[in-house]
Amino acid sequence: MKSTGRRHVIVVDGYHIRDGDDRGFASAFRARGVLPVTVMSTPRPLAKFVRKNIWHPDDFEAVHHYDGDFEAMVKLVDSYDPVGIVTGNESGVEFAARLVERLMPRFQNVPGSAKCQRHKGEMALALERAGVPGPRTLSTADPAEAAAWIEDNGLTGRPIVLKPPHSAGTDNVHFVPTGGEWLGHFTHILGQVNGFELRNDTVVVQEFLEGPEYIVDLYSVDGRHGLVDTCVYAKHDRGPRIGIYDAADFLAPDHPDVAVLAPYVMRAADAVGIRNGSTHAEAIMTADGPRLVELAARYSGSCMTISGSLATGDNQIERTVRHVLDGEFVPSFELVEEVRTLWLCSDRAGPVRNMEILRAIAELPTTFSMSIPPEGRDMPVTNDVTTSLGWVIQGAADRDAIEKDSARIRELERAWNAAEPGGPSDMPGQRYGAQVPHLLLICPRHDILGKFVGLPVALTVVHRPGGDRKLEESLALAVVDADFTDPQALLTVAREVHARRPVDAVLGLTELSLRPASVVAEALGARGNPPTTLALTQDKAAMRGRLRDRGLGTVAHRVCATVDEARALLRRCPAGVILKPVDGNGGTGVHLVRTEGELAEAWAWTSGAGTGFAWPQGGSASPVLAEEFLTGQEFSVESLSAAGRHQVLAVTRKHTSGGPHFVETGHDLPATLPAHRYRTVVDAALNALDAVGYAWGPCHTELMLSEDGDRATVVEINARQGGDQIWELVHHVTGIDMLQGAVLALAHGVLPGPGAGHAGGASIRYLTPRPGKVTEVTGTAEARAVEGVIRLGELPEVGDELMSLGDSWNRAGHVVAAGPDPKAAADAADAAAARIVIRTDEEVAR
Repeated sequence: MKSTGRRHVIVVDGYHIRDGDDRGFASAFRARGVLPVTVMSTPRPLAKFVRKNIWHPDDFEAVHHYDGDFEAMVKLVDSYDPVGIVTGNESGVEFAARLVERLMPRFQNVPGSAKCQRHKGEMALALERAGVPGPRTLSTADPAEAAAWIEDNGLTGRPIVLKPPHSAGTDNVHFVPTGGEWLGHFTHILGQVNGFELRNDTVVVQEFLEGPEYIVDLYSVDGRHGLVDTCVYAKHDRGPRIGIYDAADFLAPDHPDVAVLAPYVMRAADAVGIRNGSTHAEAIMTADGPRLVELAARYSGSCMTISGSLATGDNQIERTVRHVLDGEFVPSFELVEEVRTLWLCSDRAGPVRNMEILRAIAELPTTFSMSIPPEGRDMPVTNDVTTSLGWVIQGAADRDAIEKDSARIRELERAWNAAEPGGPSDMPGQRYGAQVPHLLLICPRHDILGKFVGLPVALTVVHRPGGDRKLEESLALAVVDADFTDPQALLTVAREVHARRPVDAVLGLTELSLRPASVVAEALGARGNPPTTLALTQDKAAMRGRLRDRGLGTVAHRVCATVDEARALLRRCPAGVILKPVDGNGGTGVHLVRTEGELAEAWAWTSGAGTGFAWPQGGSASPVLAEEFLTGQEFSVESLSAAGRHQVLAVTRKHTSGGPHFVETGHDLPATLPAHRYRTVVDAALNALDAVGYAWGPCHTELMLSEDGDRATVVEINARQGGDQIWELVHHVTGIDMLQGAVLALAHGVLPGPGAGHAGGASIRYLTPRPGKVTEVTGTAEARAVEGVIRLGELPEVGDELMSLGDSWNRAGHVVAAGPDPKAAADAADAAAARIVIRTDEEVAR
């Protein structure tokens, strides 16, 4: 091959964006008469880059994959007599360094330094050795070492960041807020396979840096570092995930921040051994000066080389070509145009529709280039740069024009995210493919079946034997009879259904149906939470043990066979203990115990409570769980999950009757919380879902927020939508129907994204009259007349017998209200409830 007279360049891991005629290194070298060949550092292309549509093997003369035989690859590369060996992607940094050191040492960096350019822990150590200030950083696989390091560095209770050692594009980067629990994120990251298909053998723990964030791109020749461009950029968070890119604005070389940042990043490049080639660095300008977030020995990713060409007339790819072919070094740059890069976000997963909304961006005066997926392509929810929906590059002579069009772009992005995934004319086969998924729905409530008619799902409903089928038949739903309290009978029927048409997913939406649904899903190999996860959500002691084992905040607890065992825990808990059935629901059997004198009565109350939720037997007495009594405010987090991705729909404030039974008497949605407390509650809930392996469908996670607001403790995880009509409140405020969303999540693996409800707040209040036979119900007309009241429900009738308020099953009706804000909704619900008078023969009115 050396005798052909044709010149070649080796691009290690040749992933690139296509933009018009731009093909990254492939087109840049071809323009100079050099043929590009890509050598891949992996046996096959990385799946995440294939999905992102940046793998274009036909742009290269040849593609060679590394099979583990380095000497054979050296021989192959040498046979091309290349003019250069360049790094095409972060994944190829270390492999390219090995080839360059072996075959083209004149282009090498400091030998053996590539690890410091890839591994974030090694990078931090290199900065420290060179005396370059950086964030305090630890890389470890030992959570005990991490805990000691956090304490020794004065970071206990302070915000920190956890990330994988070899990731890029903000993949799996987690923010832990002040007072937040970090261990759940640590165990989540450790051992995972990242987007580069490398297992995270350690976790990088860093102090959180505050200040504006910058990109600084360099190109180096023989140890001289030239400034290519500098940008200030903005990001936003999604729950604990940080680093979703919003925008990047290019700065002039004489900008005062550049004067500080450029020499700092050049020192950092020296520290990690970069002497030749590109450096892409991200830094934060803290109150103490610039601090490196991370750097990489490759050109700037995403579309930033295209943006750079527009802003400066140059970029790292072009400088690479001129260095390799001409030996050129350029010390700095000139800003020739105002340029901004915007990244677009998708708040839902699934096939994209309504793309004409976003295509309107191309008509804006400042739009230079843009990339969005074609109609129908399956896209994930955006949670890092590689899952961005697309990007837009703006250019103009003045900043005002860019700002004006940027605002319009964000309006279009919001409109696209708010639009229905498909229009009214979408038929199921058109929207989701010719064959819609088949979902088995285990014994749903009759009053919700109508919600599923018209969804792009083939439903088969498992019905109780002997029950009334008229509603299902009127809705043209397929129905089969099975006693789901009999595991073998249920599985037999499910397998028969599966044989006629394969079942893709199994869903239960009531407490009784959850475990049966999980068992059937596992047996059929269908989508659904596994029995191990359901066991952890329905067995409160097992859940506590799992959260403890994962380092998540929990409470002192004990499964008690005798009252003496409960007494032993009470003596350790000065605030008292709560007794409850291990697998109880609806507040059944809950009793507060503050003193040993109260214990006998409480034990009799709890130990005698039949849960009615054990499967397959049902109705049996449950073991007693004693837990440390927590004080604070009670909340719940309403969420939907698909394939392990969680979407928080709302945080709900809970009202209770107080001790000893703490029966729920109302809910307000959304909860009014400061941002940091909201995040504390949500983080605790999502960490718990990950800890128990929750992957599919709706979830209602109940938590107690400490009185100081700095700690949220999970009380229980319910593997279903919230009871007490909370799913209805969610719909009023967000426009998202959790029940429909659950079916679509299981059937299609999609999450709904943000909706648009008709109210700013929604509330429910339960009526709690004295026990006895109802003699009179008045005030209902007055209650309905209160502004904001949506409906009254489940009111008793004269002659009904009311029980004492011991659990949720003994309440006597409710009021649902909505308003322009949470306070207005709560006030309306309270006012309406106060107008309803329920008298019993004990002569006590509400």
